[in-house]
Amino acid sequence: MSREGILFILSGSSGVGKSTLCERIIRSMPSVQLSVSYTTRPIRAGETNGREYWFVNEPEFRQLITQDAFLEWAEVYGNLYGTPRQELLKAQERGIDIILDIDVQGAKNVMQKASDCVSVFLMPPSLEVLKVRLEARGTDPPEVVEQRFQKARSEMEQHVHYDYTIKNESLDQSIKEFESIILAERVRTKRLNEAWVYDHVFKRHEQQRVS
Repeated sequence: MSREGILFILSGSSGVGKSTLCERIIRSMPSVQLSVSYTTRPIRAGETNGREYWFVNEPEFRQLITQDAFLEWAEVYGNLYGTPRQELLKAQERGIDIILDIDVQGAKNVMQKASDCVSVFLMPPSLEVLKVRLEARGTDPPEVVEQRFQKARSEMEQHVHYDYTIKNESLDQSIKEFESIILAERVRTKRLNEAWVYDHVFKRHEQQRVS
């Protein structure tokens, strides 16, 4: 049964486990891909251009803005991030579901432009656990860790505007819950290809009656 791919928005604070969850979902589920955003932030050790992000400089990023290449873009912690428009559309046309790992600010913009998207908020087990995770990453100075922590507190209040909320207490359980969301959304009646329903159900029944 042919269908268009679904755009899944996944939001949550830094350190909540979004990247790990996305990686596991993509490995375990067919026809699911991660949208790769553009960013001006410096590439980190262990990252590969085109895998975590497309890393560009600010003039290149702003040139893409003038070309209307982004579904949305925003400045976060002094760096620019943008969601490529055409890559999303092409994947959805092929029936591929896309996970967009994006912050609350960007998610709000996407929800306004893509009304049929499905939004999921990943919640930490507690603020205390989140603080420990942020400090353990070791990629940011203490003042940036505190800045991210305070932003996380305000972002968590926005989970009420999302379709689903997953509490990331156990990675395996979070994977099961996200998989269940994807499978359920794939068979929503509003996503059914009505031409397929007619050809494979009603038309076939009529042909059998005639024969």
